[in-house]
Amino acid sequence: MAEKIKQLVKISDHRSFEIGLLLANRSRVMGVRPVVAHDSWMYMVKLGIGTPPTFTNLEFDTGSSLSFILVRFMDGTKTKGFLVVDRFTFASNLGNRLEAVDNVVFGCSKDTSPDMYHHGTVVSGIIGMGTGARSFLMQLRGQAKSRFSYCLVPPERTAQSYLRFGTDIEHIRHAQTTPLLSHHGSDEYYLDLKDLSVEGRLLHLPSDTFKMNPDGTGGCVMDTGTWINFMVESALNALVRSLEEHFQRHNLRKVEDPYKADFKLCYEKPRGFSSYLAIGFHLRGAVLRPRPKSFFFINKNSFCLSMKEDQHTLIGAALQQNRRMVFDIRKRRLTFAEENCARD
Repeated sequence: MAEKIKQLVKISDHRSFEIGLLLANRSRVMGVRPVVAHDSWMYMVKLGIGTPPTFTNLEFDTGSSLSFILVRFMDGTKTKGFLVVDRFTFASNLGNRLEAVDNVVFGCSKDTSPDMYHHGTVVSGIIGMGTGARSFLMQLRGQAKSRFSYCLVPPERTAQSYLRFGTDIEHIRHAQTTPLLSHHGSDEYYLDLKDLSVEGRLLHLPSDTFKMNPDGTGGCVMDTGTWINFMVESALNALVRSLEEHFQRHNLRKVEDPYKADFKLCYEKPRGFSSYLAIGFHLRGAVLRPRPKSFFFINKNSFCLSMKEDQHTLIGAALQQNRRMVFDIRKRRLTFAEENCARD
């Protein structure tokens, strides 16, 4: 468990340092409904590449645009990377069949850094769903109507869910909507985060806490490509202080980070303890309230707040579980609502 979390933190640190991985399709895409599965803390899309298709898993990544796969050459040749055009094959929404998308541009690479896909991983690359011209979404163009949707199943469930496009996205009830922002030509999905709350009580952070800075730092990104969450120093310190007050009332004992991952807040876990707090992200026009346990790494003897300090704020996959997320690129908005994703 500890080694797995160390690897997870290593991958997430890399994604935080260089989150935007910057590396004409005419197919029947309205029948495309890719399967989204998970392996512990990674969400992945199942697809076939080439003709006939070779099936594999690519990490589902809203924080990158160019899709890529890792390749190995029989003759030992090495390469930093190159672009290719080929067919992607997915599950269909039209029954027990497959649907192909032709002329998909993606990258092939032998080298990743630092050790993004370690030995034994179940994925062979990423499928990028960012806003860049070479993202899979943008290559679908009018067929997907610049809209995609997903619902991430919690890791304790074995069910799969689906990545949906265009008219395959159903209307969702009791939804909230918030604008999608752009930042310095970035391919990521930025949100207008105003404040945080703990158990419904606002922290009343300064209005410029989450602002997007001219040097490219700051802002709040929604990203499925990392599990760990990141937050600017001032906001994280305020959140930690609020959580400390709560856990002190429960007489919990602080412990060193057992994962050695620079987590700021870890406690010894008493038997039967379940009083984890609800933390809210107060966005423009909406409030995202992930389930309390999703903010913590919890093991038999301790738990840690799964949030690290950085120059920007990042809402990772853990905080998006059991939420229907609908990204509308043309209208520049994110719509979301609670949902049992195992029933997708």
